[in-house]
Amino acid sequence: MNVHGVEITDEQQNACIVAMEKRFKASDIELVAIQAGVPRYHNRNDIAHRVADRLIQRQRKTGAIKRDGKHWLPNA
Repeated sequence: MNVHGVEITDEQQNACIVAMEKRFKASDIELVAIQAGVPRYHNRNDIAHRVADRLIQRQRKTGAIKRDGKHWLPNA
């Protein structure tokens, strides 16, 4: 995945997806991305937030997660 010119590795993406296996907020996934080595910002663009957003959208579209108020839950 490429976000504003920054390449996001499969390992970084997988770390975020694993974190979605329990109740979470988007900010939780953003923090996991940063811990996995995704830069917070690059050229004034919020990279980690965009990575979290894209992965949440992808997981939602596949039916892996669902919204529950302010949180996301894995679909059991």
